Amino acid sequence: MNRKGFTLVELIVVIAVLAIIVTIGMPRFLGQTKEANLAKLKHDARIVQDACDRYYYDYNDWPYLLDENGNPVMIQNPEEHRDAIIHKIEYFEDEKLGTNPNTNVVLYEIDFNKLKPYIKRLDSNPLLFLAARGNPDFGVIVLDPKSKITQDRINTIASNKPVAVITMTPSQGITTETLIEWSHESSYDPNGLEIVDAEWEGKQDKYETEGEYVVKLRVQNSAGIWSDWVEIKFYVIDSKDIVQISAGEGHTLVLKKDGTVWSWGRNNYGQLGDGTTTNRTTPV
Repeated sequence: MNRKGFTLVELIVVIAVLAIIVTIGMPRFLGQTKEANLAKLKHDARIVQDACDRYYYDYNDWPYLLDENGNPVMIQNPEEHRDAIIHKIEYFEDEKLGTNPNTNVVLYEIDFNKLKPYIKRLDSNPLLFLAARGNPDFGVIVLDPKSKITQDRINTIASNKPVAVITMTPSQGITTETLIEWSHESSYDPNGLEIVDAEWEGKQDKYETEGEYVVKLRVQNSAGIWSDWVEIKFYVIDSKDIVQISAGEGHTLVLKKDGTVWSWGRNNYGQLGDGTTTNRTTPV
């Protein structure tokens, strides 16, 4: 029972010393972290700028995101975004920001789908980058990820999810011997962001058992936002039971050995009866 521990006074002294060390070291640690994050953003901004320059050399145009009328999407409140700018690839005076392309430096949305062939990897959120055109002719700027205008911008754009689109080839006349090619390349993001990932459910290159199948897909954009799930239903017929096939552009008829006739297709004009289901196989 001769063991001794720290007295209350000694514990208080130790805690006080630790608090002083943390107080002195924490600002330096946070400063280094902030500098490292800014260095990464500057690096990625240069990647985006180089990709934009290469796109211009190939197409003689800058990779702007276009609206429904084909016009570049302009930032309507440059004054708010000016306070959030933390880095510029090309220098310009902040006072020159405005909305008149003839007299101001105008901020535009960048279409990262157009830059997909030119960027191998971008670690930063693409929504942090905008294009400034006027003087300089074209230069990428970086927004502060922690500023309110940036967070509002990300939240607003994030509400527009990417759209998943399933491409199935062939799209009808599927038998147990049919090899199917699947693709999500037609999927898109309404904000022009790159589609970087896809998740499938039920997808196979070949279905060797007759029956109805469902394949689902969702895609993710470069901001990390997933689309809603989309699905496609189709019926696979045992090729050994088929006597004759009659196929058109919109639907297919199959005569089986048991005398039943099966039909499936787009059904957009009610060819299969109720006119409600696409790629649904129905006995006639």
